[in-house]
Amino acid sequence: LSPEGTDLSGSVGTRRLDRAGDQTGRACALNTLGSIAGVLLCGFALFPLLGFQTTLFLLFALNMAAAAALIGVGSRRRFRALALLPLALAALLPFLSPRLLGGRLPDRLLARLVAGTQEEILEIREGLLGVTCATRAPGLGYLLRDNGVVIGRGQGGRFAVEGFIPALVVRQPPRRVLSLGFGSGMSSYAARLLPSLVRLDCVDLSRENMELALRHFPENAGLAQDPRARFLVEDAYNYVRYARDTY
Repeated sequence: LSPEGTDLSGSVGTRRLDRAGDQTGRACALNTLGSIAGVLLCGFALFPLLGFQTTLFLLFALNMAAAAALIGVGSRRRFRALALLPLALAALLPFLSPRLLGGRLPDRLLARLVAGTQEEILEIREGLLGVTCATRAPGLGYLLRDNGVVIGRGQGGRFAVEGFIPALVVRQPPRRVLSLGFGSGMSSYAARLLPSLVRLDCVDLSRENMELALRHFPENAGLAQDPRARFLVEDAYNYVRYARDTY
């Protein structure tokens, strides 16, 4: 709540002047707990399980239900029928939204992002960290977008070159390789070409990034079935800090 909203909730929740401090403090504490719970619930449960658009519908419905309850309790009897209006809006939104938007919201946003280019959207996935998209464009090959930003390209490029640099500066041919931030998999592609490789651990915080790169990028063909490769959905810093393996 804003400061004005906090004052309003405190005024509504205060029944006795001598306990105004306790009751206002309780209202602020509940508001803070609700804010924290909402962030955790949306980020770690609703977005990954339901997707961005369905989560928005659900949150809108909860807000409309709260509005209906306030109208029903706080209005005079002859105005209580107005409580049906927010409930009707919540019920109609899922049916009206596809017609108004022309499809799912993440799809429409990405389609608008690549509008006017020759970039073709291959697959869109929603996950814990946002929206991941695999695309293909003439002259650029395959692209991996994370929340609209290109984080990886196929057809060689500097990412593949970066994968060869560590192998060239070590004294002995590497046998165990750690790929931090799998992304589009181009650096890992370079490691696969090393004849000495016996173990390749790929770490990325986004499961969707890895899955789309493995599915759509030609350089990653067969990597998911490679017995030398292991894919770990982990934070790179914490993995390096706590992993017992050496590379």
